Amino acid sequence: MVAEVIGQAWVQDLPVCLPGRACVDQSPVAAPLMTVTSALTPLSPVLAVLGFAFVGVALVLMVVGVRRQWRGDGASGLLALLALALLLFGVIAWWVIRGRLALIKAIYSDLYGQAAALVPPSLVGSWPAVLASCWAMAALGGLAVVAMVGTALLRLRADATS
Repeated sequence: MVAEVIGQAWVQDLPVCLPGRACVDQSPVAAPLMTVTSALTPLSPVLAVLGFAFVGVALVLMVVGVRRQWRGDGASGLLALLALALLLFGVIAWWVIRGRLALIKAIYSDLYGQAAALVPPSLVGSWPAVLASCWAMAALGGLAVVAMVGTALLRLRADATS
């Protein structure tokens, strides 16, 4: 009996209500993500700045790490974890923020039977800039993984021929 109630909670659509629009039902994944990101919208400019600052610091660490690896010091496990974390976090955060912006666009379009309206700027905030920083994180993480693996393979090849 309890398992059925819990199972229904995971498949039951939840309402998402935005200013000037009627509430629309969304999946049990989309509705809570929308609520969390809506609460963070006033902080979105800070999140964008922090995201790009983190990308800058990570870029410096990646360049230093790959240079050390090329010189023969070996690959750093922490740097490999940082690269994978950048890749995963960037992709997941990009997916969530992109979904938020698409849902807002859909709610303010005529998709739900209401007349199309302009999206209030207070809902969008600086999420496009945060989206760009997430894309930069994912790109840097992927590039760092490729650079680290490529450097390791080149070192192995150079060691094998000498």
